[in-house]
Amino acid sequence: MKTSGLPIGFVMPKEGAPAVTSILAVTRGSKNVDLAEKFINIALGSQAELAYATINGYAPSNTTVRVPADLQQYMPYGSAQVKLLYNPDYRLLIQLKSQITEKLEQILR
Repeated sequence: MKTSGLPIGFVMPKEGAPAVTSILAVTRGSKNVDLAEKFINIALGSQAELAYATINGYAPSNTTVRVPADLQQYMPYGSAQVKLLYNPDYRLLIQLKSQITEKLEQILR
């Protein structure tokens, strides 16, 4: 949307932000473990990760990938921004789901 001229951009709160992750895994009992591992290696390779960052605006997990400067503004990129990412305690969030939902409903009314 930004590339089409809309005045939007990526922002990172100074307190940090939750990391958004994509997961690739070989499941237990897989019949094609070698093929699955090859796919994962390709998906985490620099060429695929650069394409994913370019097309989707997601920062690469492969630290050898160099995202062009004009694309870095769309994602948390570089060690300073990556350090601000955190993984939420999802077990705690599930326990607090009803309280969080109630509070959001109050705010959004």
